[in-house]
Amino acid sequence: MKRAAWSLLLISLASCANRNHPVRFELVGEWVMMGDALLFPLACGSDGPITYRADGSYSLWGEAGTWRLNGDGLIETLAGFDALHSDRSTDEIGKPMVSTIAWIDENRFTKRFADGSKSEFRRCPKGD
Repeated sequence: MKRAAWSLLLISLASCANRNHPVRFELVGEWVMMGDALLFPLACGSDGPITYRADGSYSLWGEAGTWRLNGDGLIETLAGFDALHSDRSTDEIGKPMVSTIAWIDENRFTKRFADGSKSEFRRCPKGD
C-alpha cells in the first residue's frame, strides 16, 4: 500500500513539473524570419533563411557558424562570413551570441536577441 501511494505521489509530481516546462521542438531545419524582406514560403530554398543543421552548424546569407541550445538559450557562434553578403565584423568571429527562443508550435518560434528585439521565425516546408 505504501509503495502504491509513493508511486502515485511521484506520478503526480512529474505531471505538475511537465506543465511548468515549455514544450521544445526540433530546431534543425530551414527557417524564415517573418517581417524581414523575405516572403514566406517563397524565400525557402534561397540563401535568405537561416538553416540549422543536425551537426551543430548553421548558415545564413553569407555567414556560417555553429549553434547549440541550452534550455531556451540559443548560442550561435560565427565562424566566418562573406563580406560581400554580410555586414558582420571580423571582431564577431568566435564570439558566442546568446538569444532566447520561445516555441509557438513545431513550425514557429520567437527569438529574443541580446539587444531585446524579437522576431518570429517559420519553418520552411521540407522539399519533396
